[in-house]
Amino acid sequence: MELLRLTARVEADPEVVQPVSRDPDDHYLIALAAHAGAHVLVSGDQDLLSVEGAQPPIVRPGRFLSSLDPDPA
Repeated sequence: MELLRLTARVEADPEVVQPVSRDPDDHYLIALAAHAGAHVLVSGDQDLLSVEGAQPPIVRPGRFLSSLDPDPA
């Protein structure tokens, strides 16, 4: 959490929000992540995870955490 506090930044809302998820509430999240230049969107939400070819890619929290560990045990 401390790393997030130190590195987080506030982004403006995206101007264009395209329908890309089966859940209309998720369209904004994908658009915001792309607009902000995020490298990845981390979520356990099945509607988000079902979006194919999303940019940035959408990954489960466990997968994201393991990608941060240079030497997984």
